[in-house]
This record gives sequence, structure tokens and C-alpha cells, in this order.
Amino acid sequence: MLMDTRQLAAFCAVVERKSFSQAAERLGVTQPAVSLQIRSLEQRLGRQLLDRSGRRVEPTEAGRRLYASAQRVLAAEEHLLEELDADDEGAITGTLELGASTGPGGTVVPLLLCEFQEQHPDMRVRLTVSDTQTVVDRVAERELELGIVGAGRRHRGVAFEPFFRDEVVLVCPSGHRFAGKMISLDDLKGEKLIVMQEGAGVRPAGVSAQRGARRTRRRLHLASGDRGRSCCRPDCRRPRTRARSGARDLPRPRERAQRDAGGARLRRVCTGSSARVIVRWGLAELPGVLGELGIKQPLLVASERMAGTNLGVRTAARWTEVPSDQVAAAAEHAGDGVIAVGGGSAIDFGKAISAAADVPVVSVPTTYAGAEWTSFYGIRDPERRMRGGGAGAHLGGVVYEPALTLSLPRAETVGTALNALAHSAEALYVEGHNADADEHALTGARLIGEWLPRVVDSPQDLAARTKLLEGAMHSGMALGGSMLALGHAIAQALGGRYGLPHGAMNALALPAALRFNAEAAPEAVRRFGEALGTDDPAARVEELARLGGFERLRDFGVLEEELAEVAAATVERAGAKANPRPPTAAGVEELLRSIY
Repeated sequence: MLMDTRQLAAFCAVVERKSFSQAAERLGVTQPAVSLQIRSLEQRLGRQLLDRSGRRVEPTEAGRRLYASAQRVLAAEEHLLEELDADDEGAITGTLELGASTGPGGTVVPLLLCEFQEQHPDMRVRLTVSDTQTVVDRVAERELELGIVGAGRRHRGVAFEPFFRDEVVLVCPSGHRFAGKMISLDDLKGEKLIVMQEGAGVRPAGVSAQRGARRTRRRLHLASGDRGRSCCRPDCRRPRTRARSGARDLPRPRERAQRDAGGARLRRVCTGSSARVIVRWGLAELPGVLGELGIKQPLLVASERMAGTNLGVRTAARWTEVPSDQVAAAAEHAGDGVIAVGGGSAIDFGKAISAAADVPVVSVPTTYAGAEWTSFYGIRDPERRMRGGGAGAHLGGVVYEPALTLSLPRAETVGTALNALAHSAEALYVEGHNADADEHALTGARLIGEWLPRVVDSPQDLAARTKLLEGAMHSGMALGGSMLALGHAIAQALGGRYGLPHGAMNALALPAALRFNAEAAPEAVRRFGEALGTDDPAARVEELARLGGFERLRDFGVLEEELAEVAAATVERAGAKANPRPPTAAGVEELLRSIY
């Protein structure tokens, strides 16, 4: 039986402190995180370990026996890590199987290898140069230990860590009619182009850009300089430093951040790993989170309404156009980190800046959307129309403050909560779903299903808002550990085309997606319904959607004659491709008509 020592560490902390809240404080995590670890441990062992009936938490007889053994296991792990530390101080030997795509393989990598070999002469490096997709696939198959490629690719078996930034541009002669102009891809028809080969990482950036889910990048800029007006306030242009990695949730003893590539040791990069996010509750925790991440001069991203929130920290600059598509302009003011305060639009823009400026982002959500839990982001213009998207945000931390949701209007409350509920539903059946994400998904669904109606009835009930936000957090964690599916693909296609609220579109699309997937993933849909306390989860989601006034697609001005085009755009999205039942354009059009 495999056992996670983080669960043992959480269990021992509760036994020693006789309190879940004090254990969470000692471990530097949230109380729900500790509760989840204990519940997972009890389920794994098949017995109750803690007696929660009294004023203080006490171990059961089984818990007392486990506590003694757990202390020995944790001590052995501590000893092992100390021995490994001692081994690390010696010379690095052996062979490193390294892959590189053609771009960095012919420019950056040779310089890095020269420096590396000088520092570690006993280390052999075997370098294979190929296209990006081949390198990524070989890392996923464990044929290569490490890959250096020109662009990240969405792949569940590989972790991507940006360490160098370059720019791909369209080049033309100075006398060409395109020189110095903003042009569209349609303008390039008939022009002779030199592009990278299929599989190259930089190829999508110019011609067949995979912005979001393989959507074509519509505009190209052929001149440097001002990319648009800035809504940022001084000051700006400070030298940027990379913050250290965020603290891990329920850390193992003596767990340390990995060394930087420029340090004395080779950085270990493991396939399948994911960055851990610092999670705190209460706005008073924000300064501490920034301190843990080494952020001293952050850029604040928030709407004019939210920018006046007393965060208890000093910010170097502010950006108040939300949503915005001026990522490059905002990134110039990013300092050494980003604080994003608001809903999905503000947090997505903060993540886009994080990726562009290579700095961590700390989110302070004021809705239930869950954008804080994924490194992917969409970019919308001020009219809320989709203008692109990407990945690679450095998720540093999340600070939840339920009081900031008290002013959220009813429609936004219901819409963003159902967006979170869709994260839970899809995490249970999406391609690559897993047990850890499933547990978060079911917890989130239970809390949202129970507390959303209470919040609608009593919007100023802070306790109810707190429970709903906790549910959204678990749904977001499920999203972070899995992927999106068909319901989100439909919502994204509608929102991107018409500038419609993402939450409202998920509220309408999720019931149709559940019915569509019920045959292909009956157990997952059943478990989702069980979490909502119903045997008809699609109908229950429709009931919740009506709390926000969301009933038919036609109510949002969507044109019936354009449903076929929306369906065609939907099936090209990543969520549709990861759906348990492969959709066709005709099938999606039928779903759209069912909710029209």
C-alpha cells in the first residue's frame, strides 16, 4: 500500500496540536487542505483515525498506533533527505540524455553545455536535436531526461519551466508594402512565406497559432515600439528578478526549492510534476504570501472599482483597464510580481502578464470563477471579445477573502459559481482525470450545490459566502489537476464570438454536456449527481442556473442562423478534443439548439 508522507505529516500535526486549525497554521496551509489530507488517509486505511466529537481532536486507538509508526516514517524520510544532501555536495557524474528543438539546439543550448561541462567535467551529455513535438514526446516517454524547446506544448505527461524568452517576428524587406504596418493573415494570402517545419515549436506563433485551442492568430504587427496605450501608473522599468518557487502545500520535511539552472547543481526536472500554489485565507495573509515568494515591487491588476481595495501592501504600479489585450504594455510595469484582484478577466490578464514578464502572480479572487488555478489564460479586449490566449503563467499564490464577494451581484454570483461547478463536473470525466482531482471535484460540487441557493437567498451572509468560496476553491483545484471538456468548449466558443459572460454560458452549456456524456461516462455523471444530492444532475444544474436568470441562449442575443458556425468552432477547441465522447459539429449544433 502506497502512502503519502504529506498525509502522515498532516495527521501527526493534528494529533500534536489537537486541532485542525492549529495544525494548518503550523504547516502553513489552509484548514480545508488538512481536512482533505486526513480524510484521504482515513479512506486509504479504511478506519477512523481521529475522534472529532469533543472540544479537542483526539486520536482513536488506531490513530495512536499510526502516530507512533508515522513518526518513525517521517524521521526516516528526514534522515534520507540529509544523506541525499550530503551526496549532492560531491561531483555530478553519469550521463544526461538531453533533447533540444532546432532553434535553441543551434543557439542557446551549445553555450549552456559549454559552461555546464566546465563546471562538471565528469558528466557526459548526449544531445539530440529534433523538432519540438518529437522532443516533448520523447521526454514524456522517458527516452530523454530533459528537453529544451522553443515553445511549450500542452501535454499531461510533461512539466514545462520557462527559463529564456525570445520573440518570433514576421520579417519583410524594408521597401515592402507591409513594412511598419499592422496586417491581418488575410493580407498574407498570395505571399511567399518561409516558415518552420511541421512540429516546430515556433511555427504556431506565426502562421497556425494555437492560441487557446488551435485558433488562428488574426493580426500580426511588423514594427517595434508602442503596442498600445498604457493604463499603468508609475513607477515602471525596474530590473526584474525571478522569485523563488512557491511554498508547497503540506510540504515534506526539509523540502527545498529546486536550484536555478545557473546555480551549482543541475536542476532536476520531473515529468508529470506540477507547481504548488501557496493558499491562504484572509486578506491579512497577503503580505506574508508576497514575502514567501520574494515579491517586493508588484504590479496591481484590478478594475477601477477593485483597485481601491485596501490590500495592506504597497504596490509599485497599477493597471486598471480590465479586461485588456495590452499585455506587452502592462508587462513593462510588472516589477518582480503581479497581484491580480477580481474575477476571471482580471486574473487571466494578470496571468498573461506573469507569462510575458516571467514573474509570479498572486490572485485575490472576488468571484467563484476559479481562474486562479490554471496557468492557461484568455485575452479579451475591453469589449470582452476574445483576442487570443496562452499558457505559462507562474502561479505563486492565492489569497481568499470571502468579504470581497459580498458585493457580487446575483447574476455574477450564480454565473461564476456554475462556472466552478462545471470545473467539478468535467474533472470527473475528462481525458486524463485522476483520483486526486476527483476528490476535489466532488467536494467542490457538494459545497456549491448546498450553499449557492443559500447565498442567493441571503447575499450578505458571510458564512454562506465563505462556504461557497471554499467549494469554488476545491473545484478550481480539480481544474488545476485535470482539464476542461465539452461544456467549457461550448462556453468559450460562445463567449469568444459574442463577448458573453463565461459563467452564464457555462450555466447553459453544462446541462447539455452532461446529457451528451451520460452514455460515455455514466459512473462519473452519477457521482457528480450524488454530490449534488440528485439522480438527475443536468436538471439540478438547470435549477441552479435559473437562480441567476439563465434559461435560454436566445436571451443573450445569439443568432440562431449562426449556431452551425459556433458548433464548428467548438469542436476545434481543446476541451472538445478531451471530452469522453468525441463530438461532431453536427452533434454540437444539436446541443446548441436544445438550449437555444
